[in-house]
Amino acid sequence: MNAADVAPEAQTRFPHELMYAAAQQYYMEDATQGDIAKRLGVSRATVSRLLTEARRQGIVEIKVHRPASMEDGPLAAEVARALDLERVFIVPKASGPALGPWLAPGVTRALAGVGLESGDVVLVSSGTTVYECAREGLGHYPGVTIAPAVGGQEEPQPWFQTNETTRILAERVGGVPAYLYAP
Repeated sequence: MNAADVAPEAQTRFPHELMYAAAQQYYMEDATQGDIAKRLGVSRATVSRLLTEARRQGIVEIKVHRPASMEDGPLAAEVARALDLERVFIVPKASGPALGPWLAPGVTRALAGVGLESGDVVLVSSGTTVYECAREGLGHYPGVTIAPAVGGQEEPQPWFQTNETTRILAERVGGVPAYLYAP
């Protein structure tokens, strides 16, 4: 979508030229919202709303490019070769007790790369890291069945309950949970 695809200004409470002026100064000239507010004669809060609306209207598009070293760099290829794997997903070094938020981007890329479709099955296990990853946004896969690869454990914590991890992951990705009632 681009600004040409947007219908007349009746769709927005701000004129397109004003949104463009704010966006141009902010994103292309690195002006602060305070500076833009002074130049345009509006409040800083209005500049923030102008920028938000400019994105919503397609005047501004933001792209984030993943550094090659994190995706398909030489380290990933070397590890894949050494372990005889088809592909390895490298994520930044984790700092802190929770690994899920750090590993989730790699898991997201792995799931996206598989090309999951409705009717496919993803198996999950138990444990803190798998549980934490399941709680992250890992993409949207409607109709994909999420099922446990192992039975449950006696431990009461939710990360040891594979059916709970299955439920959470299915809910987060829009999939269908299939539970396993076995030890």
